[in-house]
Amino acid sequence: MALVNKGKVGIGATVIFLLALLIPALGLIGNEFMPQTDRGEFGVSVEFMPGYSVEQTNQTGLQIEKMLSQMPEIKRSLRELGHKKADLLLYPLTTWYSLM
Repeated sequence: MALVNKGKVGIGATVIFLLALLIPALGLIGNEFMPQTDRGEFGVSVEFMPGYSVEQTNQTGLQIEKMLSQMPEIKRSLRELGHKKADLLLYPLTTWYSLM
């Protein structure tokens, strides 16, 4: 039957397809794949010059962590100490993840 009414089937399929595209545009359903969320956290990343020792990086990190801990909004924090490889040099890197 569809082969006999090719034009009607084609027009019907096109109309259904266009209506399906209009559903999100008209606000009948959401159009975000992942909804916006606020997890109440932020990250701070500090890079030091090449040649900084782990001890120097740690001392500077402790000073910054002390400043962050004085903010009443910050409940917990996590500090990671490591190296970042860039242009064959290792840069000391300290990262904080703080929960508010």
